[in-house]
Amino acid sequence: KPVATVADLVEMMAAVQEVHVSDVFQKHTVEVVRRTRRHPSIEIGGSPRAGLAMIQAARARAFIHGRDYVVPEDLYALAEDVLLHRIRLKYEALAEGVSGVSVLKEILSEAG
Repeated sequence: KPVATVADLVEMMAAVQEVHVSDVFQKHTVEVVRRTRRHPSIEIGGSPRAGLAMIQAARARAFIHGRDYVVPEDLYALAEDVLLHRIRLKYEALAEGVSGVSVLKEILSEAG
């Protein structure tokens, strides 16, 4: 038996869109994505759509956790899943054994 109907899914998708995202959270998300474009180990950083995906994922996570608002933990918990496949490290960084995960952790810690 299905866990949810199509109508249930449509309703949940609409509810996710109602999750509040503060201006501060939006600015912080933009800053994290911007830092992926400026990091010395990254050849190609996240695009503006990466920021939009991050905000949408944070909304969904907040909804799953029973909140109608996002918190910084949503950003930190999802950063690897949302951003890792959207960046490309420089060859030199790869040759030195730098990982995308370590770079993202560095960016998140610097962004505060």
